[in-house]
Amino acid sequence: MISREAILAKTHYGTGIYSHILRQFYPGETVMKISGRDCGICRNPFADGSETLHVWTEKIHPEEKLSDEIARHKDQFDAIPEGDCFDFAKLYWRKDGQDLLIAINEDLFLHLEEGYSPYDRNANAAYEYDGEEASFRPGMDGELVAPGGQDGGGIMV
Repeated sequence: MISREAILAKTHYGTGIYSHILRQFYPGETVMKISGRDCGICRNPFADGSETLHVWTEKIHPEEKLSDEIARHKDQFDAIPEGDCFDFAKLYWRKDGQDLLIAINEDLFLHLEEGYSPYDRNANAAYEYDGEEASFRPGMDGELVAPGGQDGGGIMV
């Protein structure tokens, strides 16, 4: 099960969700400029591309000194309802609840699924060489070295 908090932690409070969606509509453009907690005025794909979408981050619990934050938006002409990054994502993916969180996780390659770890030693890539299968490990220079190969020696891939 994927949580909203995990997505916020991996997307800079949700600003990554906004930028991902906006890049789908405006590839090759700078879609957002983050300065402190303000992301400025952006083009709104749900308002014919007009520059009316204001995005910013704010504390989830303003009364707490150390509170997590969330990205929020408001369209200057109310073309879409005011909300947070998940509300904006609902407009794009047309999903809700856990289905929405799964879509965000997959499309942004967040790898929040259960059991995933970038440090999992048991998930080494297997390759074939000389007709045999072998698991390679990173060498000193970041190159892949076959089992039994020394750093700087062995079979490089």
